[in-house]
Amino acid sequence: MLYYRKKESNKKHYLKIIILIGIIILSQVLPVANRVSSNIALTILKPVNQFTSFVTTETQLLIDNLFGSKPNRDKVEELTYENNELQNENNRLRMIINEDDILKSKASLEQNRDLIKASVIAIDNNKTFNNFIIDKGETSNVSVGDIIVGAYATSDKESPGALVGKVEEVYLNTSKVGSIMDDKFNLTFMHANTNGFGVINTRFSGLLEGYMLDKSVLIEKGDTVLTSGIGGVYNKGILIGTVEEVSESTDELTKLVKIKSPIDFNRIYDVFIMKNQGEANE
Repeated sequence: MLYYRKKESNKKHYLKIIILIGIIILSQVLPVANRVSSNIALTILKPVNQFTSFVTTETQLLIDNLFGSKPNRDKVEELTYENNELQNENNRLRMIINEDDILKSKASLEQNRDLIKASVIAIDNNKTFNNFIIDKGETSNVSVGDIIVGAYATSDKESPGALVGKVEEVYLNTSKVGSIMDDKFNLTFMHANTNGFGVINTRFSGLLEGYMLDKSVLIEKGDTVLTSGIGGVYNKGILIGTVEEVSESTDELTKLVKIKSPIDFNRIYDVFIMKNQGEANE
């Protein structure tokens, strides 16, 4: 029985092969037969073509819905590139304006007869200018405790330069300066809006960090912070920076502040020496 079924199956298979060969031969001989064979092939393949077309269309629609059509994606990429270029150009223009403001501030400081201009000629091994050497010393009437300020982009008449540090050692033609970024010293400050006092006791990631002596003082981001003049270490009213962040300690007993100096302590070339009006050492 199985042999009979297998034999019948082989007959059908051979018959299909003979029919296909015949169609191919006729298609080469008769144009009409060629059209007939094409119609037969198209009829057989129509469901497959329809399914393939459906899958392709739906896939493209899904991609368009998720990511937009190709023209739209290309347009988005073009606009993104243009936006990045505009941002880069805007940043470049800001840098030019900032440099221009610093040059104007420096020119103003140079006209101040109470200040001595000096150039940085050496720095310590740190990445930031915690300590550095300037080209002015005893021959230029520089003294230990003299205050070092620098030009900054938003300089105003009330604060001739922003605080950089103070002179720690004086030699014949040079002096060593300790900057406010050196955390071996605490620095008292005054909140410009309320005259509330605080202390800077930490430096981290280029910021000056400290706390307010009175937690009730209303101090906010963007507020100006000045030297307090307490102890005679620095003259009163020199710009230290602006408030970057205000928070509370974990025990909620202390108001913490982070202050950003307008001075770029990675790029200090010229500074100005200001005579200390108080005592250099407390």
